[in-house]
Amino acid sequence: EIAQARNSVDASTQGPDSSSAKLSSEPDGSSADRPRHFVELARAMKISQDTHESLATDAANYLCSQIQNLLAPIYPAVNQGGPWEERYAMIRLAQKLQKSKRNKRWRKRKRKHVAELFQKEHADYDRIDQEADEWRARQIAKDMAQRKVENMKQIAKKKANEERKRLESEVKLMLTLWCGNPACLWTSAWKL
Repeated sequence: EIAQARNSVDASTQGPDSSSAKLSSEPDGSSADRPRHFVELARAMKISQDTHESLATDAANYLCSQIQNLLAPIYPAVNQGGPWEERYAMIRLAQKLQKSKRNKRWRKRKRKHVAELFQKEHADYDRIDQEADEWRARQIAKDMAQRKVENMKQIAKKKANEERKRLESEVKLMLTLWCGNPACLWTSAWKL
């Protein structure tokens, strides 16, 4: 509304010798000169006193409503004389926000802790699995060594039996040649 009124008045009063052009081109004066400057500007634009007052009132009301809208969220906290319910609601809101942040940090720490536990458990599982593989390999090597030892014992026993039989046959042969009767030689060999 303000802009429309100003534009309509500007369009009707424009001219090369207009006093509004002189006023707008003047350098800014002190703050005491400003209200007089606006009054002179309104006269130069041929705005009536009533229209000027209504425009100023509308502008002031608009600014007040905008400031109230901007300050509405913090008004109960700033206004100590307000009702206790509003102050209590603001305090509760602040506490809820703090609790939300605290819970968020706690959940983050918990997720991190669970991830560390999972990683540690995975590492322990890998270590135990590796130890089990090593133990299994040692057991297999031990079993193979025992089988080899048993095979070597059996081979040695077999060779010893063969050697004993060979020696017995040689002794029999020698006694047979020496005595002539293998039975007597056998009994005499046992006596030796």
